[in-house]
Amino acid sequence: MRRFLFSVAAAAAWATPALLAQTPDTRLATVRGLVFDSLLYHTPLAGASVTLTGAVTRALTADARGRFVFDSLPPGTYTLGFHHPSLDSIGFTPPDRQLQVAPGAIQRLFVATPSDRFIYSRLCPAAHEAETAVVIGSLVNAANDRALPGAEVRVDWTEDLISKETGLSRRARVVRATTDSNGRY
Repeated sequence: MRRFLFSVAAAAAWATPALLAQTPDTRLATVRGLVFDSLLYHTPLAGASVTLTGAVTRALTADARGRFVFDSLPPGTYTLGFHHPSLDSIGFTPPDRQLQVAPGAIQRLFVATPSDRFIYSRLCPAAHEAETAVVIGSLVNAANDRALPGAEVRVDWTEDLISKETGLSRRARVVRATTDSNGRY
């Protein structure tokens, strides 16, 4: 009998790590999502670099349909960010998103760049005229690639107006802005 109990105890001790490895940890969570470009192409953002920082830090590339999955995440507060070369080329950095990950949860996210209309309404809250636009960007020193805070940016253009009453007329327009502490205007 003693030999039998020893064999059962040894078998249980031997099998426990293997059984634990096969049992999913219900405390860990999954974050699934889709990255969408509402600014330039109005499509899922294939190949976007997506980062998740918090209890653990992970980075991955969204698939051809803009989808991404972070699994085996400990619960906690995370920051999710993304970028893409097409957005980098226009100097646009999408805002990060905070999320709370609960134990065992499968969280689904839709993250997107803000649309041009949204950006316009945030920058110019008053009603705007038709045929108007916003120019946004950032200014950096070409020698060291550092932001240029406090610099003046000037945009000049000519409007051509055609009417029955006055015919063709031209009006020179100028707008100035000062860059912020990160060189943005």
